[in-house]
Amino acid sequence: MTKNETPEQGIKGITAQLESTLPLAMDIDYFNRAIAFLQNGNHSEALLYLNKALELNPNHFDSLQLSGLLESELNNNDSAIGFFLKAIEINQTNPGVYNNCGLVYEKMSDWELASQCYMKAIALKNDFAQAYNNLGFAEKNLRNTEKALINYDLSIQCDPKFADPHFNKANILRELKIYDKAYLHYKSALELNPRFSQAHINLGLLLSELQKYPEALDCFNQAIAVDSSSVEALNNKGNLLQKSNQFELAVECYQKALTLQPTLAQLHSNLGNVYHRLNRLEEASAHYERAVQLDTNFAEAHWNNALALLMLGNFKKGWEEFEWRWQSDGINKTLPSRKMEEKLWLGKSSLEGKKILIHSEQGLGDTIQFARFIPLISKLGAEVTFEVQPSLVDILKTIEGTFNVISTNSSHPKVDFQCPLLSLGLALDVGSNNIPSAQGYLKSNPELISRWAKRLGVKIKPRIGIVCSGNKEHTNDASRSFSLNTLLPHLPKSLEYHLIQNEIRSEDLNTMSATPQILNHADHLFDFTQTAALVENMDLVVSVDTSVAHLCGALNKEVWVLLPFRSDWRWLLHESKSDWYNSVELIRQTQIDNWQLVFEVISQKLKTKFILN
Repeated sequence: MTKNETPEQGIKGITAQLESTLPLAMDIDYFNRAIAFLQNGNHSEALLYLNKALELNPNHFDSLQLSGLLESELNNNDSAIGFFLKAIEINQTNPGVYNNCGLVYEKMSDWELASQCYMKAIALKNDFAQAYNNLGFAEKNLRNTEKALINYDLSIQCDPKFADPHFNKANILRELKIYDKAYLHYKSALELNPRFSQAHINLGLLLSELQKYPEALDCFNQAIAVDSSSVEALNNKGNLLQKSNQFELAVECYQKALTLQPTLAQLHSNLGNVYHRLNRLEEASAHYERAVQLDTNFAEAHWNNALALLMLGNFKKGWEEFEWRWQSDGINKTLPSRKMEEKLWLGKSSLEGKKILIHSEQGLGDTIQFARFIPLISKLGAEVTFEVQPSLVDILKTIEGTFNVISTNSSHPKVDFQCPLLSLGLALDVGSNNIPSAQGYLKSNPELISRWAKRLGVKIKPRIGIVCSGNKEHTNDASRSFSLNTLLPHLPKSLEYHLIQNEIRSEDLNTMSATPQILNHADHLFDFTQTAALVENMDLVVSVDTSVAHLCGALNKEVWVLLPFRSDWRWLLHESKSDWYNSVELIRQTQIDNWQLVFEVISQKLKTKFILN
C-alpha cells in the first residue's frame, strides 16, 4: 500500500513553492502562460511554455522544478529526474527539490537513491515532516523496519497534524500483527483527515483480520462515502460480505466495482467465487474465464474454474485447468508441490516396460477415490509404485491388480516417471462415462470384521454409523462439518448409533459422555483396515463429506453422504447419486448452512428404511 499523497507530491499549490520570477518580460509571459494552463489541468501545454521559458533562461530554478513535477505526473520519470538534478545543480540549499527528486526515484522503485534525496532534504530542513515521512516509506521498502518507524515518529513530532505518518506507521504495525497500536494510528490518521479513504480501507482490513466484521464493514462504507469510485473499497467490502455469507450483497459490490474497472482480473475472480458459493456455476466459470483472459497466469482463477467445470461435468477442460493447482500460492500453502527429479507423466508417453510412481497429494478421501485408477496404469505395461498416507497402506493393498503400495514415510524406488494421483484424471481422460469400479474396489479383512462383531456384541437393533466432522484443516470444514448435538435430536431412539471417527472434537466428546446412545470407537480406529471392518458391521453409514464416506463407497457399503449447499466438485451439482460410487446416496443442503432441513430428511428416511413408528 502506498502512502497518502502529500503536498510535496502533487502540482496543486506548486506556485507557493516557487522562489523567484523570470527577469525578462517574454520569460514572464511564457511562465505565466504555463501556470495558467497548469491551473486548467492542461499539463502538456504547460510543459510546452515551460520549455520556451527555459530556452530563454536554462538555469531558472522554479521552471526546472515545475517541469520536473509535471513530467513526474505524466510518468516521464527519467525526464523528471533530469529537471530535478539540473535544479539541484543551480540551488543545492533547497530542501523541497531534494524531496521531490526522491519522490520520482520512489516511483522508479529506486529506494536507495530516494532515501538519499530525503536525507539531504532533512539535512537542510530538520523539521521537514513530509521528508521524514517519505524517508520512512523508503526505509520500509528497503526492509529497514525499525528505521522506518523512527522516521514516521519524527514526522509526527515535526507536524502533529500530519495524517500520513500515522497511516504509514499503522501499516507496518499491522504487518507485524501489533494490532492494538496499528488501530490507534489508523484512528489518529482519520481524526486528522476524515476523508482519508485509504486509511478507512486499511483500518477495515485490520478489523476484518480480527474478525470484527461489522466494524470492518463500517470502515469500507466510510471509504466508499468519501470516494464512491474506490474500486479497492468496493472490492474489500465484497470480500467481507462474502466472508459473512452475504453473497447477494457481495455480488452487487463486485459488479459495481467492475463497472468502474472492468479489466481487473481479481474482481472477475472474486465475483466468480461468489457465484461459485451460490452454485451459479456457469456464471462463475464465465468470470474465471474472463479473469484468465486478462491475466493468463492467474493460477487461482484457473484452479477455481477447474472446480466449477468439474462440478458441471465438463471433465475434459476441468482436468486441464486442475493442473494449475501447482502454480497457485493459496493452494500451495496447504498442498505444496513436490520437487521430483523423475519426469512427469500425464498420459502422453508410453508406459510399456517403464516404472512409475503414483503419489497421493491431497486428503485421505481423495486418495481412496482415485486409487481405483491404479490397476489401469498397470495394464498400460508399467511397474507401478503407489505412495499413500500411512493409514491407507493396508486397505489399499486389497485393490485387485499388480502394483506395490508404500507409505509416504518410506523412500520410493527408482522410477522412470512420476504422476500426482489426481492428475490421473487428465492422464487417463476420465469422464463421467468411463469411471471404473463404481461398484466397489476395496475389501475388508474377514478376520477383523469378525473381531469387531465380537467387540460390538449381540446385535439387537439396526446399527447406524455416524460421521459428523472431518479434518479441521479442510478449507470448507466450517460448512461441511456439524456438531453431534445438532443431529442427535433427529435420530430415532430405536436404533443403535456408532461414531466412526478417530478424531472427535471436544464438544462432541461432551455430547457423547452425556448420551450413552452414541458409542465411541476412536481408540480402535488407528488405520483404515479397522475403520473398514467396523463399517462392515453397520447396516448403514450416515456421513459428512470426508474420508469415511469414500471408504464406504469403495467398499460398496450403503452410505448417505450429507453435503453442504456448495459441495465438493466430485458430487456434481444436483445429483442424488454418484458416478463414482453406486452405494452412495447424496443428501444436500437446500439452503446455505442449514443442516436442520437435512436432519429432518435423515430422520424420516431412517424411520422409513427400518420401518419405525
